[in-house]
Amino acid sequence: MSRANFSSVALGYKGNDKATRETFVDGWMCTGDQMRIDENEILCILESICSDTLKIAGMQVSPVKIENMILAQSDKLITNISVAGVSGGRTPDERMLRAWIVLSPAGAVSCKKEVVTQLDAWVQKHLTRYKWLRRH
Repeated sequence: MSRANFSSVALGYKGNDKATRETFVDGWMCTGDQMRIDENEILCILESICSDTLKIAGMQVSPVKIENMILAQSDKLITNISVAGVSGGRTPDERMLRAWIVLSPAGAVSCKKEVVTQLDAWVQKHLTRYKWLRRH
């Protein structure tokens, strides 16, 4: 769990002692985010309480979490990704997840279809079905 020294962030929640006690512990602000440092000393956010969620199949989905999981793909086929909700669901207001990617040098030597197949397999192995990327 990520922590930030809260003396420079806030003193607590005004009028909500319970929330202050739960969030600010031993001089630290507990964000609820889960992170790891990979073998290249790059900080990766695994879980975040961020509010950038989309409603997909009735469930709240964070595009940032999906992006971070795909960037962790072991073959390093991409260097950057953006996941967003686009029209095309069962109802006019339902969104489908789509990704726009930038290929790494390793990804660029493979054919696009092969990269998509590998990324789809990675997503299906690591995410629940409603978080899978959809494409036509």
